[in-house]
Amino acid sequence: LAFCANVLGNEPRIGDSVVVVSDEAEVRSKEGTLGVVSVGTQFSVKQTSGTWLLGLFEIEGQSTWGWMKASSVRALERDISRQPAYEFTWHNLLLARAKMDKSLNIEDHVDDYMKVTRYKVWQQHRNDEFQLQRKRIETLAILRQRFAEFDLERDFLLLANLTFDGYDFKTARFPIVEAAKTHYWYDSADVYTNSLPRSITVFLNDPQLISGIPMEAATAERFLAKRKGRHGEVNREVYADIRIRITGVRNSGKLEADVRWARIFGDRDRTQLLYETPQSPVEF
Repeated sequence: LAFCANVLGNEPRIGDSVVVVSDEAEVRSKEGTLGVVSVGTQFSVKQTSGTWLLGLFEIEGQSTWGWMKASSVRALERDISRQPAYEFTWHNLLLARAKMDKSLNIEDHVDDYMKVTRYKVWQQHRNDEFQLQRKRIETLAILRQRFAEFDLERDFLLLANLTFDGYDFKTARFPIVEAAKTHYWYDSADVYTNSLPRSITVFLNDPQLISGIPMEAATAERFLAKRKGRHGEVNREVYADIRIRITGVRNSGKLEADVRWARIFGDRDRTQLLYETPQSPVEF
């Protein structure tokens, strides 16, 4: 078996974690087959050579170094929580919508854009058409640079307040009220806008990842008891960091997004972690 030395383009790199997805994923050496590992086996890539990956595998009860075809695995996404993300703000949502919605050319609305993003500049020069024209040109240059640099492949970090419903004994979890396709999140401009949308809303395509807080019944009972007030009322509000990826625009201009990862906390300061969604594998 020959191993060539070319670099793996977008395939897993050294240090990446990968998971086996092929039913019969062979581990090989230059001398031949060392064994077969099962679907779901994870290993770290220690070296790459052409379309081959070097890793440490458990074969017949022993740790064995060997090579596997890249086509037999999927890369596990790097820790999503540490990846750069945009704040869930009107400005960033506007750029996302303009990137995806060809009918919205924000360069045609430079006055509104300046009014929202450079309010002091707009307020100072709005009554002087000559100075205002200069500021339009200046603002347009800023807008074009921001638009060009905006990356649709980067997540948004949505800081959300959620509400958990009554405990579901069948699924052993507290359902989340807002985890519905009809629910939406939004952010608004701080000032009135004439031609640009004042608010931009986002619907989740599939909120399943944040649809509940898994918890064993005994633990759930203690958790609920700690949240009771003097008169028996229960504080059912929790707090979440939700990473979403904008995927499309509806006819009405509302954005759609996929949930990629989330953490749900019991306190506003986000020190009491209740649940973290699993990392999702990505096909290379």
